[in-house]
Amino acid sequence: MVAEEFSGLDFFVSNAVSGVVGPAERIGRFGWDRAMNTNARAFMLGVQQAVKLFPPEGGKVVAVSSIGSFFCLPGYTAVGASKAALEALVRYFAKELAPKGINVNAVSGGPVETEALDYFPDKEKLLEEWKSRTPEHRIARPEEIASVAAFLLSEDARWIQGQTIVIDGGITL
Repeated sequence: MVAEEFSGLDFFVSNAVSGVVGPAERIGRFGWDRAMNTNARAFMLGVQQAVKLFPPEGGKVVAVSSIGSFFCLPGYTAVGASKAALEALVRYFAKELAPKGINVNAVSGGPVETEALDYFPDKEKLLEEWKSRTPEHRIARPEEIASVAAFLLSEDARWIQGQTIVIDGGITL
């Protein structure tokens, strides 16, 4: 579809996220598979297809991750684990695809002002806690994450390879 419409691809951004929210001891097979398939598996399959459409001189890949990959967030076990897997894939793809001129990196956001926060139980309580933990006492706006992703897609980021850039306003400090 992309090849017919655009004759190729210069960038691939994987920003999928899905999973169940709840205690680790209650995550079932469905919730685990949903998180892994939406976040890590979809990234892997997407990159495999994107590489086929990149020009001979290479391309850029950016995955959108989450601080939940290394920082425990309430009820975020399945998604956090799947984002950790996604970040591992970023490193492996970066090493494997670098000889083809392809940069692969990730951005890892803290809480962002989106409807995704609606899935957290006690959302308002969590928002207040998260805001109190950042030096600016707020959470990220979507464009703040997007601007770092755009930088990683630019030629200015050519020498950045296999990295996960944390954009969390200091919440994990």
